[in-house]
Order: sequence, then C-alpha cells, then structure tokens
Amino acid sequence: MDDDLYAVLGVDRRASSAEIKRAYRRLAVELHPDRHPDDPEAEARFRRINVAYHTLVDPQRRARYDAERLRTELSEFSPKSAVTVAREFVGGVVGDLLGTRRKAARRGRDVRYTLTVEFAEAVLGTSKTITFDGPVRCPTCEGAGSTGSAPVDCDHCDGRGELRSGPLGRRVRCPRCDGTGLVHRDPCRTCRGTGRVTRQVAYHVAIPPGTESGSERVLEGRGEPGRFGGPPGDLRITVNVRPDPDMRREGRDIVARLYVSPVEASTGALVPAPCVHGPLSVRLPEGVETGTKLRVRGKGVPGSGGRGDAIFEVVVETPRRPSHDRAAAAAFDAAAAAFGTVLDDHTAACTPRRAEQRGRIEARHFAADDSGSGSRSAVS
Repeated sequence: MDDDLYAVLGVDRRASSAEIKRAYRRLAVELHPDRHPDDPEAEARFRRINVAYHTLVDPQRRARYDAERLRTELSEFSPKSAVTVAREFVGGVVGDLLGTRRKAARRGRDVRYTLTVEFAEAVLGTSKTITFDGPVRCPTCEGAGSTGSAPVDCDHCDGRGELRSGPLGRRVRCPRCDGTGLVHRDPCRTCRGTGRVTRQVAYHVAIPPGTESGSERVLEGRGEPGRFGGPPGDLRITVNVRPDPDMRREGRDIVARLYVSPVEASTGALVPAPCVHGPLSVRLPEGVETGTKLRVRGKGVPGSGGRGDAIFEVVVETPRRPSHDRAAAAAFDAAAAAFGTVLDDHTAACTPRRAEQRGRIEARHFAADDSGSGSRSAVS
C-alpha cells in the first residue's frame, strides 16, 4: 500500500478539503470494483482511496498524518535526523536507568470490512448482518495467552518492547513480543500465546438513511482482542454503495434520466419514473424536449431538514426499428400499459432504453409490493 495518502488521491499536499473531496469522488467512480470485475486488485485499490480520503478530509486526522510523515522524512533524509535519533537514544537510556522499560497492555488492532449495499438501501437506510472470519478471544486461555504462569520479560528485547537499530540506536518495535515487552513462558497451545484465534463471526450493522459511499461505520470493541489486559480494537466498516443504472445522488437530491417516447412527449403523458420511495408517475408537459428537467419535491435523500428532491432529466428517445418480433414488442406494451400509459403498437419495441428502464421500475415496485411497503403517487 502506498504510504503517501496524497499520492493515492492524486492531490497536492496543500490541497483544500474541497479538492480532496473532488478527487475522491472521481476516483471512487473510476476505481469502483463493479467497473473492474476481472481485476483482483480492484477491491484493494478501492479500500486504499477510502483510507486516504477519510484520513485527509478530517482536519485532526490530517494534522496527525502530516506531523508523523514530516517526522519520518526528517529522520530519514534530513541532516536533523542525527539530532532526532540521538534524542530518542538518550531518552531510551534514561528510561533503562530509571527502570521504566516498556511493559504495557496493548490494545488490539482495528479490523476493516467493506460492506456493499444497493443505492436505495443507502438512501432509505437498512440493516445488514455481516459474516466473516475474524479474530476472537482464545476460548482455551480466555485471552490470557497462557494457561499457567504469568508473562515474563521478553528475552529478545530484555523487556523493553523495542530494539535499537543502526549506529545511533534508533528504536524499532520488537518483533517477538510485538512491542509489549512480555512473552509467555508456557504459551497456550491453541493460540500459541497470542490470546486470540480466528473464528467465523457475525455482526449486525445499521445503515442510517442518507448514507454516502465511502462512509464508515464503527463497532467499538469488535476488532482484534487486546494483549496483556489491553482493550480490543474496533471493527471499521466501509460502506460501498453500488451504482444504480437509473439514479445518482447529488447532495440531497436524486437525479435520474427519464426516457420517454415521442408519443408520450407530444401528448404530455403520465409516465412512470424511477424513485426509491415507491411507485411514482410524472406528468410530462405537452411537447417536452430532451434536456428538460422536472423537479419533484420531497423525493430525494432524507436529512435532518427533510428530504431533498428528485430531478428527472427528460430524454425523448428516437424510435428505431425493433430487432425482435412483434410478440416481444407486445410484451413491452403490456408492461407499459400496466402503468396507464397510452402507447402505439410499436413504441416499446422501437425505444429500447425506455423499455429497459420501465422494466427496472416495474421490477423495483414488484419487490416493494412483496415486502408490503410503498403506495403509488402521481405528480402533475
């Protein structure tokens, strides 16, 4: 994984929050795993841009990241590194003389999970149960790491939790004790002294209405178990919203293309429109043209101040000769007729994009009817 989070998003280190948000939105669309189903690295790239975005868009996290990166760069490349490392070395010596060696409880690491939800689920809110193989407390030693005696000082680092590297003694974490300064004399055979094992776990995750793609849900204490009495880490769930073929989100508004036939456009027909809040029909102005935008109040994304709006971008589809038989065209007509639309015998077959959208609308509403939710509404 690229250590430079600015490079991950392709922005300058002086980039504003607005520039970071724009870069993230562009990359989230370009690198979305659904756009690269045959690329095994697509999921990892998507996670990287999410981590970079949530670190840099938050002022406090960004400040901590910048400070840590500057410290690392100075210690590796700057003439000041000798002073920095020497200060660390002296501090370590003083700590040894005073007996304040590092032997502390260690918090468990955070566990990360990516949860994909449908567009309508993100807008309306939903709940999901996720199942995966994750770290849990060892049932044999109950997380202690040993079934017998208490832990002892690590003989690899002499209980410091750190080793010194290089001529000036720069400190690095001890790999044997993982920086705790402690090891088990008789480690548990089940977990090999780590105090944790991998098991299948299941958690309930609530997705609130209006959730955006890339947002994070945190289940505190559901991450990796801590060591030597330390607290567990958290489970951090990144929400990935699957793109919808008809609708997209712009702030609290939902924008959708609305495909209509020339007959519907010229007569000002009442046509079905894609909507997450249930069946919706929109009355077209007579003679409406491609590019016209129709706004329906209160059919957008829920928020603290109420719902946003639905905005429909009208596309009058020029009829084309159907590539299938009249029976298939009649089936399209029957589906359109179910919504009360007056069509000629061939309009559905001659306007395939409109027909495909009507099919998706019908399927979405059948699913809503099966769940017992939703009622039809019409807007003139």
